[in-house]
Amino acid sequence: MQAEIIVREGARALGRYVLDPGEYIIGSDMSCDILLDSQGVSRKHAQIIVTAERLLVRDLGSTNGTFVGTSELKGSLAVPLQHRIRLGAEGSAEGRLIEKEKAAVTNGNHGSPRNAELETALAFAKAESHGERKKQEELCALLAAAAEEIDALKSQIERDGETSARVAQDAETRAKEIEFLRKEHGHLVQQNEQ
Repeated sequence: MQAEIIVREGARALGRYVLDPGEYIIGSDMSCDILLDSQGVSRKHAQIIVTAERLLVRDLGSTNGTFVGTSELKGSLAVPLQHRIRLGAEGSAEGRLIEKEKAAVTNGNHGSPRNAELETALAFAKAESHGERKKQEELCALLAAAAEEIDALKSQIERDGETSARVAQDAETRAKEIEFLRKEHGHLVQQNEQ
């Protein structure tokens, strides 16, 4: 027996892997046996163990967790066949046992020209997704920088406003002092003339 694993991002299938019994790593890193480059999927997210009778799944300390149904995976768990395993925000994997295929695709890395075509399309989609994520990260960084600059300008305006208010108050006080001194001077001049 072999296992067929289909990985998805949301409803979109990203790849199909036919696996012999053994242990396989699923994650967003290109070195993983099962590649799932999706939002919230860790570089080495989970381990899938294929036996002749079942599939076992174990979370590898991922940031966003591994779920079977609505339950977060703790330790290893035998996954009921054709149940979806959720990884991260949008990623999922669905597995089933199948009869051994002739010239089976090993870990999704070898096989027919069609599989090579699919691998090329997957690599292109991954690169495109990575590019879009980079753009989104750059825009978020620009937005954060703009927000910090706006906050700094607001603080400067508040300080300038406080300074302007003090200067205006000091000017008003000085004007009153000058007016008082003029009156005093005028009185002194009148007294000296008398």
